[in-house]
Amino acid sequence: MVSVRDHGPGVQAEHLSQLGEPFYRAPGQTAAGHGLGLAIARRAAERHGGTLVLANHPQGGFVASLELPLEPGIVVQP
Repeated sequence: MVSVRDHGPGVQAEHLSQLGEPFYRAPGQTAAGHGLGLAIARRAAERHGGTLVLANHPQGGFVASLELPLEPGIVVQP
C-alpha cells in the first residue's frame, strides 16, 4: 500500500465516492485540471487487481491510498 496525504481542507464527504469518476471535480476546486487523474489511477489499480481508496484524513486533509496485491491474482486480507 502507498498512501499520499495533503494538508488542505479535504473533500466534502458526499463527493468522495465520485472523485474516481472521469471528468468529475469536487466543487470549490481552484487548481487547474480536467478531473482525469484519480480516474486514471483508479482504473490502473483495478486492472492490476488493486484498489484506490480516497478519504479525508481524521486530522485534516485528503488521503489517496493505492493498494496492490503482492502477486497478480492474489488478494491479501488485512
